[in-house]
Amino acid sequence: MIFQKSFLTLTFTLFSFLPPISQSEDLSPWGNMSPKKIYLEAPSASLSYFPRPSYRPVWKFPESQSEEIKAFLLTILTPEEVKYLENSEVGIQQLEGEVRVYPTVSFIRQLSREKKRKIYQKLAQYRANPFHYQPVFLHADSVEEWFGNNRLPASSIALLKELAYPIGSSLAFSDVSAFLSISGSVAQEESYWKALSRNYSMIIELAVDEGTDLEALKNYWTIDGRLESATIIFETFTRDGGKTTFDINQMLPSIPRKYYNSFPTLRSGAAGTFPNGFWTSLNFFSFLPDPAFSDWTEVIPYLKKRYSPAEEPYRYGDLILFRSPSMDRPVHACVYLADDLVFTKNGISILEPWVIMHLPHVIDRFSVRELPEVQVWRRNPPSQQ
Repeated sequence: MIFQKSFLTLTFTLFSFLPPISQSEDLSPWGNMSPKKIYLEAPSASLSYFPRPSYRPVWKFPESQSEEIKAFLLTILTPEEVKYLENSEVGIQQLEGEVRVYPTVSFIRQLSREKKRKIYQKLAQYRANPFHYQPVFLHADSVEEWFGNNRLPASSIALLKELAYPIGSSLAFSDVSAFLSISGSVAQEESYWKALSRNYSMIIELAVDEGTDLEALKNYWTIDGRLESATIIFETFTRDGGKTTFDINQMLPSIPRKYYNSFPTLRSGAAGTFPNGFWTSLNFFSFLPDPAFSDWTEVIPYLKKRYSPAEEPYRYGDLILFRSPSMDRPVHACVYLADDLVFTKNGISILEPWVIMHLPHVIDRFSVRELPEVQVWRRNPPSQQ
């Protein structure tokens, strides 16, 4: 990984895929891993709690004046494009305390990705634009790769290609209204809505053979023997000393093993708040989860008590903390596994599952408004807990 170091803060400067995981040589401390990408879509029951947006696209600019917004749009669009917006059916409206722009679907489709990216970065500052504030992410080089050959009709794929825009190494999508407007039936709208909840995760097999340094591998995945259950699993699979493979999920602590590749339910919020990245990371090694860890104000005091800032090389179990420079507070945390893979839950929503992802993709998700500062912390030895 490439970092730019500044005191205890590690700021990512690379927004591209890191080198692929080695599948042939056992040269890394985490061993010979074989990753397989899978796709998860939120349960229909969970999606039913979220209302569909209106079919009419709207850009909302709270606490703004129409002349101010026109001037902003002219820094990105041509004068002809801004005039088109003004003269459209609804146009640019000055309401009390807010400006609204109503672009047509055809207007949005003809905008370049770069123009969309610049306008939507502005819209993302306001919660009044929910799908700009928190876009749908497509972590792939193309829309076709993300949805495969049969998940959506070709016409829908073509529309998504026109509506997507880049954030870091990912594609993002905010024009949910425009996309749902082309659905031909209630059933098709439900299918599209479900498709937009798609996320990916990784299933990772660890391979060992006669040439594997089993002691070094065990030390890495058991954190030098501190994870007793992982030690038992590892020794069970490698006892005979021959070739074997096993899923690293079997060596995860009990809480991440329980939730891996699953979505929260309404019952998950019974304690008053739903699990998020902080809850997931600070409870990673716990036997029973502490619901208080969903609160970002609990994070730094706990880290200072139980963790210390980590230097490279990073290792399994390190906590990766994202901080907002403008708000000067944590906004996310995930747990480092190996290579560029992390265990994460990206936000508090019940539509966000617990998954294993590539770290650059997680950074993309928290770079909608600004690039986060990234810190790495490591658990103290038991004697210092």
